[in-house]
Parts: sequence; C-alpha cells; structure tokens
Amino acid sequence: MSEGGRWRGKLKAILRGLAAAIPVVGPAIAECLKHAEEAKLEAKIDALVRRVGRGDAGRTQTLAEMSEDEVERAVAEGVSRLSEADRARLTAVFEPVGSGALGAQVHEAVDGALSALADAPPVRHTLLSYACQRAGEGRLLAPGDRIDARYEVIELIGVGGMGAVYRARDLTLDEDVVVKFLRAELAGDAACARRFLQEAKVGLSLTHEGIVRIRDVRKTGETSYLTMEWVEGPTLRAFLGGGKRLTWGEAEPIAKGILSALAYAHAKGVLHLDLKPENVLLPRPDAPKLCDFGLARVVARPGGASLLPGAGTPHYMAPEQQRGGDLDARADVYAAGVLLYEMLAGELPMGVFEPLDGSVPVEIREMVQVALSQKRDKRPKDASTLLERISAEGPSAPAIPRAAMTPTSQVPARAPVAPARTVSGAPAADGAPVNRTKQYILDRIAKQRAGMDEAIRLKQEAEQLEAPREGRLPAPAASGGALRDAGLKYLQENAQGYEEYEDLKTGMVLIRVPAGKFEMGSDNGGNDERPVHGVILSEYLIGKFVVTNAQYRDFCRAKSHAEPPQPSVGSWYAGYFSDSQYDDYPVVAVTWGDAKAYCDWAGLRLPTEGEWEYAARGQAGWNYPWGNEEPDGTRANYDKKLNGGDYTRKVGSYPWGVSAFGALDMGGNVWEWCADWYGEWYYKEAPRVQDPHGPTAGSHRVVRGGSWSSLGGRLRAYSRSRRDPGGRLYFGDGFRVARSPAP
Repeated sequence: MSEGGRWRGKLKAILRGLAAAIPVVGPAIAECLKHAEEAKLEAKIDALVRRVGRGDAGRTQTLAEMSEDEVERAVAEGVSRLSEADRARLTAVFEPVGSGALGAQVHEAVDGALSALADAPPVRHTLLSYACQRAGEGRLLAPGDRIDARYEVIELIGVGGMGAVYRARDLTLDEDVVVKFLRAELAGDAACARRFLQEAKVGLSLTHEGIVRIRDVRKTGETSYLTMEWVEGPTLRAFLGGGKRLTWGEAEPIAKGILSALAYAHAKGVLHLDLKPENVLLPRPDAPKLCDFGLARVVARPGGASLLPGAGTPHYMAPEQQRGGDLDARADVYAAGVLLYEMLAGELPMGVFEPLDGSVPVEIREMVQVALSQKRDKRPKDASTLLERISAEGPSAPAIPRAAMTPTSQVPARAPVAPARTVSGAPAADGAPVNRTKQYILDRIAKQRAGMDEAIRLKQEAEQLEAPREGRLPAPAASGGALRDAGLKYLQENAQGYEEYEDLKTGMVLIRVPAGKFEMGSDNGGNDERPVHGVILSEYLIGKFVVTNAQYRDFCRAKSHAEPPQPSVGSWYAGYFSDSQYDDYPVVAVTWGDAKAYCDWAGLRLPTEGEWEYAARGQAGWNYPWGNEEPDGTRANYDKKLNGGDYTRKVGSYPWGVSAFGALDMGGNVWEWCADWYGEWYYKEAPRVQDPHGPTAGSHRVVRGGSWSSLGGRLRAYSRSRRDPGGRLYFGDGFRVARSPAP
C-alpha cells in the first residue's frame, strides 16, 4: 500500500487537528468530515507525507505509521504556531463551506488546506518531530531555538540516518547557513563519527565555486555539528522530478559544472563516491554545486581508496564500488555517466544502460557509454579527462536560453527581435534554409573513418530529419513569404525543441505546439476534474508569456478601449498599468470580454481549455507545468507570503517553472482566461475527443493556472476554476493568447 493509502484513514485526524487549533472553522470542518470518506485525496495526502519526509523512505514510513491521535495533536500544535496571517489564510480556505455544502466545495476546501499544511514549516516540523520521537530519535530543534548563542534555527530541512539538518541564521555574520548535526546516539559509533568528521575535513579543504562550502565544525555538549553555506535552489533530483528529460542544450551546462567541480576535487586527491541528483544543488541552471562529501576519500596511495561493499547509492555506484574493492577517480566518472544518462533519458533503467536515442548528439551518446563501462580501465581516468572530451567533441548545441539565467531578458519585446544566430531551420545568409543538425551529421559523415556502414547509418539519420511533418505551419523558408502572410516571423528553436515565432502585429513570442493526444483531467482531482479522458488536438500556437501591461496598453490606445482600474489591494504598486516600470508585468483586472476584444484586435484568440492544459502538462501528463514536484518559490509566484509580500512579478521571472513546450508562468502569477464556458460535469458528459471547445453555453468562463495569491494546489495543470465573464474584476486575472496555424 502506498504512503498516501496508509494516510487516507488519517484525513479525519488532520481535520480535527485543524478544528482544535482554529475553533472558528469548526462548523466547516464538521461539514467536511461528513464527506471525508468520499473525498479522493490520496495524492494530496501522499504529497503532504513526502514533503514532510523530504523523500526519505524510512522517515516517510514512520510518518505513515503515526496513530490518528498523534497526527491530530501534531497538526493542532503546528497550526497553533502559525503566524496570524497564515492562520487567516487557512481560515479563508473553509469560508465557502457552509451547511449542506456540496461535495465539490468540500473537496476544494480540504485540498487547499492540505496544500497549505504542506507549505507550512511549523506544521511540517511538528509532524516530523512527533515521528522522530516515535522512532526514539529524541527532540528536534524548533524555529527560534539558539545553537551556541550564535545560530538561530529558521526551519528543519530534513532528518537522515546521521542526524537532523537545519537552516539557521548566523547571528554574527548575518547570513543563512546550513547546520548539520550528528545524532547523539551515533557519537559513540567510531565509524559514524569518523564519517561525519571526514565530511567536515574534506569540505574545509575544498574551495571551488561548484562545491558547497563547509564553514566550521563544532561540538556542543556531546553532540557534534558542522555548518555550511546555504544554497537557494532545488536539487537536481527535484529538477528532474517526474521523469523530466533534458535536451543536450539544457543538460550541457549542468554536466560541465558537475565535472568541473569533480575535476577540482580529483586534482586535490579527493573522491566524492556518492554522486547522485540529491547531492547536486542548482542555484542557477548553469551553476550546479556538489554537496555531501560524507563518503569522500582522500587518495594517499597508488592503490587508491576503499570502502565497505555497498557504501554509496546503488544505481550510481561503479561495479568496483559495489564489490568494495580499491577505488580511484574512475568510480566518480561512472557516477557522472549515470547522471548524464538520467538527465538525457529521463529515467534510469532497471538493468542494462541501453544506448541513448538519436535525439542526443552522437558524440555525447558515445561518451556516456564510455563513462558507463563496466571495466574501469575503459573509462576516462578522471573527471577532468571526461570534461575535456565532452568540451572538445560535443557539438555546439543550443545553450539554455538566456532567460533561464536572467529571466527579465526574455520579456517579450514590443519591437521585432532578430535571432542571435542561425539555428536549425533558420534562413542562412545566402538565402538557403539550413538545418544545423543535418549539417552536423553530414559533416560527421565526411570525416567518418570507421567504415561505410556507419556512414550509411548517419546519412539515414540526416534524411529522417528532413522528412516533412504533416499538419504543421510552413517550414521557415528563405523568403519567409508564407510565414509573413500568416503574420509570423520565425525566431528560433527553444531549449525544449519547439519552434518559436514572433507575432508581427504585437511582437509576442508564440510557441508552435504540434498536434497530439493527451490525457486530460485527473482522477485525483475534484468532481469537475474527473474522469481522465483522452483528447486529440490539432496543431496550434500559444503565447510563451501572458499578455503584459505594455502590450495591452497598445490595444487600449488603438481601439480607445477602457484601461484596467488601478489595483486597490493593500499596498499594490502605484500606477501599475500606466507606469512604464511595470510594462513587462502581466496585465490584470481584465474581464473575459476584455481579453477577447484584445485577441480580436490582434488577430489572435484565447486558448481552449484543452489547449491550455496540453501546453502546461505535455504528453507526459505532469501534475504541474514543470513536472510532478510540488510548487515552491523557485518555480512559481504563488501564495503571497512566499514572495516577500509582493503581488505580480515580471513575466518570465521563474525559468525553473518552464513547461514541457517552453511556456513560462503557466503556474501562478495570474489566472488565465480560456475560451470555454465552464461546466462542472462537462468531463463526465462525454466531451468531444477532437479539439473540444467546452459546453455550448453557461454562466461562467474557465480560468486556469492560479495566481500570486493562490495556494500551491491551485497551480496544478489540471486544476479548473471559473469566473463570471462580465462580473467582478479580480486583480489576479490575466490571459495568454493562442492562434491556429493558418490566419
């Protein structure tokens, strides 16, 4: 049974804990308890448990085994420690639930409450603390506790086999740090104490921008702890969550950063020996940092280092490491090969590593296979050698878009922007279209020395790249005539591999989404999001960003259309719509009619609900636009408390939240109007499979994606909501455009 299944029986305990901590919601909780059995929230409970357990299987198991009384007490204690603002948000979640509430209202309220609990550090802390006490691991430090009068605990990051890890504030240097404790009961274990001290010593000896810096190691009473720099950003595991597959352009800077840091460590005689996605942090897409040198060894003799058999993480361990033999830098090279494979394939096989497919440049495919050799004498001798080979032989693949490092540079330009360089399919200077990938393969053929069979295989690959694809826009041509007639200008192929065009009238960037089939909805969602059903979509284009103030202002001036009102919510930015400093922020407070009027003027349209969800989820059917990982402050602008009290943010400010097709901000920032009427039971009424357009009539229109004020659950790519198309203005409502291939 899954963790979520084991927790399903504890849903009532969670609700009772909420009622105990916030008595005012007691009547609403009573209504929710009537429907608790029918609320299918296993996925959300599962997410809550995993969030608290930080992905540690043993910790998650302990949490799942907590009694209902323990769950109720822990939730009540955690909620009672929330700030007044956070308690008010939780209270507001239950406001729509009155006497005789509908199941859908109850489901939405409980779903929102679970999301809020998963995002609340005090609640996560108390649940984990109760679990640790159950496991006999003693009391955890709480936010506000002091360590040696120098460090003040901010939050618990996680609890592992060696001990607890906290984020804390260094009160002397006024900066955040990570504090890692060795469990008191392990202090007397010579092997554990030696490993803990080894991590500190190795870390202190390494000073490289790609390695998390160890600051100090100390002892308080009988307990040892070390401090290290705090790195803001997800782990590579979180980034790859849900089987996300990277292009070589996306993986290249990550791979080179990891290998550069490993090469430095190897030059110092240090082996990492536990390289895996969990031990790679990503403060920026092009700047990975290695952490956790707990298994590291310093090679001080020709024979290398050694570990006990099985020390490490099985999938990433070289064969000689699994056997417990002598080790050298080639063990880390093997692990780096596994990391590369996982990034480019989107998964790890249970058995043999089959060669990567043709979407990966051939040199990189070959280099990964070499790094994964079972016999270490066939692998590169160290990380520096592997890095040199990748740099020398790897093709000049497109890099991660500039916006992934400096988000504001990808704000849609109002004037035409020429691509910086010729890319696949873009016109060359002499007027002939150039397919860069094809040209690369043909050049490879010309230099091929391995024989005619290999040359024939590569030629076939090149010819397949030229095969026409049906149902698409005309391919970019030298004259650009067909595209200009359609009001478009080809720009580039984005990092996700999809073509981007400029709409010549508005200057907007549009992404070409190929025709395809996907599973719409979720059986774990609300009544209006069930059942899952197959949908087939024709090719279309969708805006890379939502419509900005500047773009909407052009329309208002051209058509003498009424401007949106100045937001009056709290301390919202003065002059939000009229002040040029907010030109690249999303337009808000627009009705469905306003959005449609803009689209009519621009020769565009609103996306259908199916088109919006497909652009957000992709064919993989992710829960969120970026994958299956729960939202956090690095991927989306949501839940006002996470962004320092701000409201909207500039479009494109969250590159980690990019969707499968390359669209940005599809989760959070602003709700987005869709073309469809809203129907609560529409999914159950056998909607049309081909290009559905929603019910033929209704009282509300669909909005998708959540906004700056939404709780995390609202950012799910399948989550549906509705608005009166001509009713009250919401300062979190905006829109994104779409268009069909032909004008």
